[in-house]
Amino acid sequence: MIKKVIVVLAVGCFVAPARADLWQDLSAYNPGDESNAPDKLDELVGKAAPGEHGAIEKGLIRVLESRTATATGKGYACRMLQRIGTRNSIPALSGLLGDKVLSHYARLALERMEDIPQAGEALRNALAGAPDSVKPGLMGSLAERRDKQAAEQIIKLIASSDQNVAAAAMKSLGKIGGKASLQALTQAKVPAGLKGMRLEAIVACAAGLAAEGEAAEAYAALSSICQGEPSDVHRVAAVTEMVRIDEGKASAVVIDLIKGKPSRLRDGALRLVVTGGGDKLTAALIGSLDGLDAGARAQVIELLGKRGDRAALPTAMAQLRSEDKAVRQAAIAAVGELGGAGQVRILLEQAKAGEAEAYDALARMAAEGIDAALIASLEGGAFKVEALKAVAMRGCRSAATQAVKLASDPSDEVRLAAWSNMADLATENEMDSLMKLLVGVKDGRERSAARGAVAAICSEATDRDKCFDAIAGHYKDAEDETKLIVLELGSSFGTAKALDLERAGLKSGNEGQRKAAVRALAAWPNSNAARDLLALAREEESATERIVALRGYIQVSAKDGSDAAKAGRYKAAFELAQRREDKWLLISMLKECRHIDSLRLAKSYFGDADAGTAAGLAAIDIARRMQIRDHRDEVLAILTSLAESSKDKNVVSRAKDCLESLKK
Repeated sequence: MIKKVIVVLAVGCFVAPARADLWQDLSAYNPGDESNAPDKLDELVGKAAPGEHGAIEKGLIRVLESRTATATGKGYACRMLQRIGTRNSIPALSGLLGDKVLSHYARLALERMEDIPQAGEALRNALAGAPDSVKPGLMGSLAERRDKQAAEQIIKLIASSDQNVAAAAMKSLGKIGGKASLQALTQAKVPAGLKGMRLEAIVACAAGLAAEGEAAEAYAALSSICQGEPSDVHRVAAVTEMVRIDEGKASAVVIDLIKGKPSRLRDGALRLVVTGGGDKLTAALIGSLDGLDAGARAQVIELLGKRGDRAALPTAMAQLRSEDKAVRQAAIAAVGELGGAGQVRILLEQAKAGEAEAYDALARMAAEGIDAALIASLEGGAFKVEALKAVAMRGCRSAATQAVKLASDPSDEVRLAAWSNMADLATENEMDSLMKLLVGVKDGRERSAARGAVAAICSEATDRDKCFDAIAGHYKDAEDETKLIVLELGSSFGTAKALDLERAGLKSGNEGQRKAAVRALAAWPNSNAARDLLALAREEESATERIVALRGYIQVSAKDGSDAAKAGRYKAAFELAQRREDKWLLISMLKECRHIDSLRLAKSYFGDADAGTAAGLAAIDIARRMQIRDHRDEVLAILTSLAESSKDKNVVSRAKDCLESLKK
């Protein structure tokens, strides 16, 4: 205990003189001063215990009352009083409320003294004699305090010749609320430019009055806006509050607006279908459908679905039989929003009948049991095709087993649908079963769908070795067409086992399998196939296959490894690249390789009629990107040669720019 007292005394002795200096610095503070008084003040208040706030407040008050203190210093003092001010600071703050500069800071401090009546009194007193420039701010603070005692003063200011003052008066009365405020706002005559503000204030004031239990008077004021004002925006705002106050009574107004001609007013009323009211509005909307034209009926039905009130479900289902397409589509969407497992079959029927929107509705359904109901439809019935598409759109992995079964269904249509949607349902866990089925597929269209599904599943596989083993295990006994698919899939994995399978395909003696293997190697995802492709590019009898192998070699050479390793592989391609297209491909890879050997290869093409310009630009890119410390002289010599020999003005200009940059 003794130690604690000693520490407190020591801190007190240290802080006191520091505070004395701070008040002097704050009083003299102007922006940019080295004293940095505002930050020191903020730190002081932030670290001070509640018991120290009183002493700090006294210092702040002295700054406010000082005749010599700067406006900036007083402004910062007011800011701190927003945090720690009490009734003790009200006199000092009141003295600043008429000041054009400091009124803002002073009133904010008073505004936040919510439980101190004297703060409101100070603001009201200041409003009476304040210049017009500060009246809007004072009224805003009184409004934030919901100071009903200020209403009478503010009402008088609606008639101010200063439109900023008049607008602020109306806005403030809207927040303050009360019968007197509402009456004044409804009776006020204002210039055209302030009519919108008056209507906004009436809506806000009426909403507050209704919350206080004066619903009848509030509803009447809002109704007068809805019936008599030309502004669609404010009429919709009024109707919105009317629905909140008396939903049953306001429902008729909403329906009348919806029945009107297309307009912003009608659109606003339609938005209320989603956001406003409860059971009464739902019932009124349902009852109004027969009296609406097809376009309005479609909008209301769709919005009833978004409203989420299941009381509208029977109505939406009845509208599925409408002869109007827009109404049917809206009904489908509403059934999707409101329905559950019991409506799955109905939506499948709609899908089978050609209503594509039914699939979207099924995909969005969030009720419990939807997946189970769809899977049940997969197991039997007339909607297997539609259910397959629906579960795929939902990404329902639990339907995978049933989808695999349907891939061997007696129906050609069902099998094709199963394969077409399989990628969104199955994973590598079903790969062995899928490959067993794929081996027996005869139809070309079905085989193509199956190949696409298996390839997509492979690309998403988490256990790639397991997935490839399931595929490769069926290669030996598969028909030739299926073997081609297996070979094609090898490039999706890029593993050592996959590479061995491609090599087996090259040696199979079957021309089709050999071509498939070459193309798979050319699309390999890493450089492990580079050696095989280089050998094929050199030795393959078919010119076409040599081209495929060479271009594949160039591309897989860039897949991985260091720049030195890549450049080494590119050297081997240099001698083989004779066609213009192959030269350009090699050059495009060279410019991404930051190595001196890549620059040397690019130089070899400078005099080439087909590739000289591209090689020159690539050389400049390489030189800019690579670290030239160990090859500085050679790099500069290559660029100098390029600048002197190129016939392309752009190349020459860029080469010279690069030389200048590197020399610096």
